[in-house]
Amino acid sequence: MATIGLTLFGERLFPLLNMAEPEALAGLKENKFAVVAGAWFLGNTISQNMMSTGAFEVYYGGEQIFSKVATGQLPNVQEVSFVL
Repeated sequence: MATIGLTLFGERLFPLLNMAEPEALAGLKENKFAVVAGAWFLGNTISQNMMSTGAFEVYYGGEQIFSKVATGQLPNVQEVSFVL
């Protein structure tokens, strides 16, 4: 999402932040469609691969309080709300 945002809004964003525009942004601006489509495709591919593992773990204070791998199911509210 950051790549897409920089590609579409970088030329307006950096002047607002009083920062010099990076040289790499010029290449992104020249090929906006290809960069946005590639970033979208790559992001979706990575997201799908991460979701297909079935791993879902909840940590609090460095301690694991829930693991989908261990239980085979997603947590319910009671299983993770005791931490709060």
